[in-house]
Amino acid sequence: MLDQSLNLHIAQTKTASSNIEFYIRLNADFLMQLAQEYLIHCGLKPKITSAGPPKHLIKAIKLLENVTKQNTAMLEA
Repeated sequence: MLDQSLNLHIAQTKTASSNIEFYIRLNADFLMQLAQEYLIHCGLKPKITSAGPPKHLIKAIKLLENVTKQNTAMLEA
């Protein structure tokens, strides 16, 4: 469900016709909430180091990187 939400949100921002409309549709607060949900789903138990980082952690980091790239003044990210 998180992946679907993110994909739908990204698809909606791609249809923006101007810079202002893009930032309105971007909705950084919603993206921050999605990133927090991804982090919650990483779990509390440490993974085996050879298994690599959890996929939810990778998605959360990429999402936070994109949010901070688009909104440089956002302190929460």
